[in-house]
Amino acid sequence: MQLGESIPVIPGILNIHYILNPGAAFSFGESFTIVFALLQAAVFCYVIYLLIRKVRTLSWALTLGALLGGVGGNLIDRIFRAPGLASDTSST
Repeated sequence: MQLGESIPVIPGILNIHYILNPGAAFSFGESFTIVFALLQAAVFCYVIYLLIRKVRTLSWALTLGALLGGVGGNLIDRIFRAPGLASDTSST
């Protein structure tokens, strides 16, 4: 997909739009990328070190796995995509 492109999944009901969101919700907090990355890293570490050892059921294991996947993916985006910590802002 190209930036700004929209693909109808269910015409008139559900479309997929490709947009960029450099901040938090609705692009608020674009200059606070480091704060969001630190909060996500704290949640990621908390779940791994404290909760994963206590999991006794498959449903909780799947739920925590999904949470870790989402937080980990967002954390990687916050670090490596502009205006992230390790992004190459000179080429944008």
